[in-house]
Amino acid sequence: MPARRKPMCYKHQQLLMAAFEQFCLLLESGLPMRNALQVTTAQTTDKLVRQVLIRFSQTVNQGLPLYRAAPELPAKIPVSFTGYLQLAEQSGQFVTVLNHMVDEFNHAHAQRQHIKAAVRYPLAILALSIVISVGLLVFVLPKFTALFGAGQLPLLTQKLLAFSLLLSNYGNMLLTACLLIALGAWLSRRYYRGIWQRSLLYLPVIGTLTEQARQQQMFQRLALLQRSGMAAVAAIKLCAQSSAWLKTRDDCNKLADLVSDGNAWSVALNHIGLNHPLITAYISTGEQTGRIDFMMTKLAQQLSNDLRRRSQQLVGMIQPLLMLSLGGIIGVILLAMYLPIFTLGQQF
Repeated sequence: MPARRKPMCYKHQQLLMAAFEQFCLLLESGLPMRNALQVTTAQTTDKLVRQVLIRFSQTVNQGLPLYRAAPELPAKIPVSFTGYLQLAEQSGQFVTVLNHMVDEFNHAHAQRQHIKAAVRYPLAILALSIVISVGLLVFVLPKFTALFGAGQLPLLTQKLLAFSLLLSNYGNMLLTACLLIALGAWLSRRYYRGIWQRSLLYLPVIGTLTEQARQQQMFQRLALLQRSGMAAVAAIKLCAQSSAWLKTRDDCNKLADLVSDGNAWSVALNHIGLNHPLITAYISTGEQTGRIDFMMTKLAQQLSNDLRRRSQQLVGMIQPLLMLSLGGIIGVILLAMYLPIFTLGQQF
């Protein structure tokens, strides 16, 4: 029984994409695939990525397509990578598809770094504020009961004292529940992809952005396959096979059945729920002009631009909202602590 392979970490994914970028440049310069892989492997210093490239070279030498090497690689590459390799082999646009894979990964990496840079400071403040707030509620605020007596405390202080007592009694259970939720999310993302993907799509705000990214990837792949001259039904089925999104697979399988029955693209997309006015407008125009592949490419670009704009807006809103919320929480706790002192001062 073969040993269980670990998924490739994000750092090695970056190095692999850099190797693929070099590989594409060599192919565009006219080198045969075998020679391009040999040169790329020789220039790679990372041990794991080098082993991956060697396995790719062995697969090519056996006369097999690159994606056939995926089950035998020393580490599991993401399903999306394998899907792009399959698209590249079967679409007739090998270099174009691989370049698109590299560009998509680099774009996602840039967005990821931008979001990290934007939320790193607020998250650090959030963690520190939670620790300070819990410390004030659990260790400092209850001292007012002994000093002033529960009956003499203002209503706000009494409410926060009740919440402090709740934290003291059930804090361990709450922490355990949070850890279990985090563990469940990690396990579902790693081993139960369907549950993880469905959960993402149901989240507020994030779910909308995730669904838009999924649609952009689907239309981009369909456009690549349509440009290669592949028949519509075959292109849709290959898009379903190569996608890491289970919802995309379901949508494409339904779409293939509808198109094979003679339905127009716009009608079929509307039937499976992709009836956004933007999608309908682009696809209908493509049907009328006979350039469905061109309009799908434009649609994917429009969805990508809109996704980038909305992501930037979301990141821009996170920092002030988070800081405002944290300031309000700390302010309420401090107010509850000083109100008894003010009340005591008015009695003299």
